[in-house]
Amino acid sequence: MNEKNNLLGFGFQISATCLFLLMDVCVKVLVADYPLVEIMFYRSVMGLPFLFAYLKVTGHMDNLRITRPVMHLWRAVIGGTAMFAFFNAYKYLPLAEAAAILYIAPILITILSIIFLGEKIYFHRSFALILGFVGTLVIVRPSMDFNWYYVYPMLGALCFAVVTIIAHKLTKIDHPTSITVSFSIFLTVITGGITLYNGFSPMLNSTVIVYAVVMGNAGTIAQILNMQAIKNCHANFYAVTKYIGLFGSAAVGVLIFSEPLTFNVGLGMVIIAISGIYISWREHVKNKKERMRLRVRG
Repeated sequence: MNEKNNLLGFGFQISATCLFLLMDVCVKVLVADYPLVEIMFYRSVMGLPFLFAYLKVTGHMDNLRITRPVMHLWRAVIGGTAMFAFFNAYKYLPLAEAAAILYIAPILITILSIIFLGEKIYFHRSFALILGFVGTLVIVRPSMDFNWYYVYPMLGALCFAVVTIIAHKLTKIDHPTSITVSFSIFLTVITGGITLYNGFSPMLNSTVIVYAVVMGNAGTIAQILNMQAIKNCHANFYAVTKYIGLFGSAAVGVLIFSEPLTFNVGLGMVIIAISGIYISWREHVKNKKERMRLRVRG
């Protein structure tokens, strides 16, 4: 069993967070002038060379076999919908507001795990779910003048939660490497086909090309670093460090895009972060107790 190294994991997580934020900045710049599906295509295809180079160097090329291609395809379709919703959220909403609502995904994953995976719900989970819901309400402030652009990050969070449940099922029959690669390839083919049908927008500006290349590779490298963070961190420590990205989005929005950070958005972010961290911590405690029971029985 591999020893956990929280300090090393924290380094991976911070690096991944910075790269995800860099990707978000590129996306927010590009969505102002280019079609969303085309940006999704560049996000997928630009990262493929680095991804395959990484697999070659690490010796994971033999783990690309898939046994349920239809399920992999569905994951790509739903994941692509999530990405489309994310990019729309970045286009129409300040980064802090979009990111805060996107971070309700762990809460939705908990709900879907109860429905589709048969997991039980206890007091602690119920409390955290209610708390996360309250945090979302603080941000969106539902009323007669409700901002309908909030639907985008909500839809993105829901689709991401569904994709996570599908991935959970796929890991029982396929290697995580094949799941990652199949998603990138399927999404590249789907978005590339749609973009080809609609007609590519010429990216003659060298600065725009740089943004596209950075976006694709930053996202791909961040995913790899994120997996290393999960591998090295204890679950409760990982949950805390992951939410650094939520507040990083707010800082980027203020410093780079001069977006205002309102009190209700800041408060909602804190509430959602506490809810997500609490759920992850309780899962860690539950899993630890289960491992101890198994050791006693063994």
